[in-house]
Amino acid sequence: MSAHPPRLISPAPVIRHWITAVNTGNSEALRACFATDAIVTDGSRTIRGLPSIGAWAAHEIFAPRLSMHPIMGREHDDGSDQLVDMLVDGDIDRTGLPDPLIMTLRFTITGALIARLVITLSQRQ
Repeated sequence: MSAHPPRLISPAPVIRHWITAVNTGNSEALRACFATDAIVTDGSRTIRGLPSIGAWAAHEIFAPRLSMHPIMGREHDDGSDQLVDMLVDGDIDRTGLPDPLIMTLRFTITGALIARLVITLSQRQ
C-alpha cells in the first residue's frame, strides 16, 4: 500500500476516446485507440494485437452493449499508468457479480495510444 494517497487525474484523451467508443458502440473508434501491438488482459485472458482486440471487443463489449462510466481516475503509484474505476452496465450475466459492478481499467499509454489495458474487478466493491 502506498504511503501517499493516489493522485486523482482526469483520464488521458485516448482513454476518454476509448470510453466514448465503448458507449457509442463504435468498434472502429475503439480499435483506433490501440497501438498495433497492444495487449489487453481481461481476467485470465490475454489478447494480443489489433485483429484479436477487435474480435474481443466485438464479443465482450459491443455484443452485450456495455456502457462504462468513469467514477475515478488516478495514476499508478509509480506514475507509469492511469487507472480508471468504471461503473459498468449492459446485457451481461450478473450472477455472482457485485451490484453495482465497478471495474478497474489500467491503461498504459505509449505516445497517444493504448499499449496495454488490464481489466479487473475493482477493489472498491
